Amino acid sequence: MKVNHINYFTKDLKVYCKLLDRVVCFDEEHTSNFCNSCDMFAGSAQGRGVECIWEDNREDIGNPHIVYNPEHEFMSLHENRVLAIEKSSNHSKITGDFAEHTVLYFLSKYGYECARVDHTGIDLIAKKKNSNEQMLGISVKGKSRRPGRETSTITIDESHVTKVKQACEHFNCLPYFAFVVDAGKEINIFIVSLDKILKMFPPKRKSISWSLTPKNIQKYEQDSEILMIRLNYQFMRLWS
Repeated sequence: MKVNHINYFTKDLKVYCKLLDRVVCFDEEHTSNFCNSCDMFAGSAQGRGVECIWEDNREDIGNPHIVYNPEHEFMSLHENRVLAIEKSSNHSKITGDFAEHTVLYFLSKYGYECARVDHTGIDLIAKKKNSNEQMLGISVKGKSRRPGRETSTITIDESHVTKVKQACEHFNCLPYFAFVVDAGKEINIFIVSLDKILKMFPPKRKSISWSLTPKNIQKYEQDSEILMIRLNYQFMRLWS
């Protein structure tokens, strides 16, 4: 049994690697909040050798301290990729606000009357200027990816999808999602209808998903039903 000590989001944790059984154990209960804090909740680390299975298999496991680690990359993933960037304590909220305002900016620039709304389920409403088209009710999801996690799938819980539908019924809107993903050197924005998402990625495990693999992004670029915007950026100088 190999024991590693890591500073995990300001917490000093022991990680026990049992290589024969390909299992990683924590000295802290692997709750849903713990999963969310490490961005591995609901399989968001698929394809990178690490999968958090707390939500889907907690009853089968019977031990909330265990996470499967098929390729034994958990330590390097967290030390070299996840912990390499120190974000502000309020970065999650700032990311959400940035995502909403960025989508608003581009919709407004290209002829949509739009506004932020403080309502459960949707963040924005938008309607094409001088058009008879139905108004859009948009739920915005902003993601600020850590290095090495740029292609992680975005998952949306079924309960949130229900709230989006209900809000759109109240306002007579078409349900849409906007995904704003900061992938390091570029920010990709996808605005797509809920119907389109469900056709492309049928719901699984009480959630829907939006894939960010290079192959799927190439498909999005060619799909006329998906509004896609890409912002490329670089730091010319950083404060030390």
